[in-house]
Amino acid sequence: MKKVKIRKAKKRHHSLLLVGVIVFGISVLSNSNMVFAQNKISGIKVLKNQQKEINEVLSIKNIVQLQNIADIFWMDENQLLCVENVNGVENLIVYNADTKKTTRITNNKEKYNARYFIAGSDKKMSYNDNKYMVYTEKQTVTNKRFLYSLNTEDFTVKKIDEGMYGLSRVSNDRVAYIKGKKIILFNLCTGERKDIKLPNDLYNKLTSPAWTFEEFLAIRAKERFFPPKDEESKAWLKVHYDSITSEFVEKVDLKDDKLYIQDSYLEGYNYVLDLKTNTYINATDSNDFDGYDPKRVEVGLMTLKGVKLWELNEKGERVKIIDEGMIDSITVSSDGSKLIYEVQQNGIGTTYIYDFNTGEKVGLYLETNSRVFWNGNSNRLAYKNYIFEGDKCVSEVVNVITIN
Repeated sequence: MKKVKIRKAKKRHHSLLLVGVIVFGISVLSNSNMVFAQNKISGIKVLKNQQKEINEVLSIKNIVQLQNIADIFWMDENQLLCVENVNGVENLIVYNADTKKTTRITNNKEKYNARYFIAGSDKKMSYNDNKYMVYTEKQTVTNKRFLYSLNTEDFTVKKIDEGMYGLSRVSNDRVAYIKGKKIILFNLCTGERKDIKLPNDLYNKLTSPAWTFEEFLAIRAKERFFPPKDEESKAWLKVHYDSITSEFVEKVDLKDDKLYIQDSYLEGYNYVLDLKTNTYINATDSNDFDGYDPKRVEVGLMTLKGVKLWELNEKGERVKIIDEGMIDSITVSSDGSKLIYEVQQNGIGTTYIYDFNTGEKVGLYLETNSRVFWNGNSNRLAYKNYIFEGDKCVSEVVNVITIN
């Protein structure tokens, strides 16, 4: 039996939404695989190697493809917040995976007038468990940036602030962002706005350049792709240096009562501030900043066969090899019960879902070229594909998959 492979659409559709509920019909054609009674069929026998492929095909309940979507993030188990981009006109919409309907949040009609960014969509966590979400709108002409909250129940929108940057994800219905030389904590339920008073030594670290301009030039001189060969190059590097050192903080993130602060890349240190005690520690491990995925897996060292993907127990100990090969695009579901990843074996790439509770994995035979977003129940996932004509990207689509 041929493997069923779900491929990305090559024809560009101008409609916003293409709803495709895919029903797979499977038949076993060989009489030798069937057992017949005298006058009626008493049963069907399926070869073991075929049963595995049948199970994998039946693991997908339905697939819906959303056209012209630039960014996504799950608001809850069923609702997907999307940045729609139709010929340069961006808007926010909500797609309900249960009803297959969309709700328009913004009504921008001007091409290249505004750009939207969903808080959390560039981070590892892919599911919002709060009543509110936040997003920014950047006006292209004026270059102004506005911060809004979105109620996930009634879709009401409220303006929070403007002229900010460095937006965190939402945690306990609070969000942190940077404005000027301040980090602000905003409660989306109460509307309380609080300027976070950083410890003096931490504030000095964040506002003081890591190197002098001469030290910066010396470092760049050692880099193969960026040597300051002449006065013109040095002048450009001085502008670059001034731009970097004028920044207060590169970005912030929030989880419970921990504020994660990343300094400009010039210094490269991360800090974790306890909002209850107003004390901080150096986050020397990059996982301290990005470690929001449940620690369920670990990738081993590279060998001639690729890498081994290990399942970890609660103590962080290796307990089982999930797969081996050239493994990429690893994403643990929001509740930590499932894992999706892609593995290249003998030049063939396959996407798998692994269930930590049952120890079973199924191949979805999907073509993905972006990170996968899980919903809260781990029964739906969404990912983006780019549609190319030759070397030109002509469209962006999102596949929303419901699994059994």
